[in-house]
Amino acid sequence: MIDSSHGRILKVHGLKGSLKGRLYEEFKFKGAPKHLFLLVDYKKVPFFLESFKAQGKTVVLHFEEIPGYNSLEEMIGLEFQFPEDCFAEDQGDDEPSLVNFKVQDVKHGYLGLVVDILEVGGQFSLIIEDENEVILPFVEEFVLEIDEEKQEILVECPEGLIDLNQ
Repeated sequence: MIDSSHGRILKVHGLKGSLKGRLYEEFKFKGAPKHLFLLVDYKKVPFFLESFKAQGKTVVLHFEEIPGYNSLEEMIGLEFQFPEDCFAEDQGDDEPSLVNFKVQDVKHGYLGLVVDILEVGGQFSLIIEDENEVILPFVEEFVLEIDEEKQEILVECPEGLIDLNQ
């Protein structure tokens, strides 16, 4: 493990050469980092980023080049570290988070806990996990009520969404 590594690459993301990773803790960034370091054979190797997106503990990384790798799959499992100057100085939690809120569906009952919030194309989705993972678009039609005091979210999932994830 890199001393003070920030996360790990989990899987290939999409069809355009991006990788999805998970941060070990949530960070605020000053902007999109230009590069990061991957732990390769116990050495920190810099890789330059073409694009970077972060939402909660999920990051999507698109590298300019990946020298020494025949495929993105070879990078899965590698740990990464960002340069310290890419983090905002204030790492306090300014905005309330729905992570760890319990999610109840009006038809199906308890669905699980919100483990992350994902942004794709400007659309936010709740990542809910219990026995299965459910990805629910965070829109008014599906999210009926948020009780911050009880840390609960009442939803009405669209027909068939729960069945897709079983």
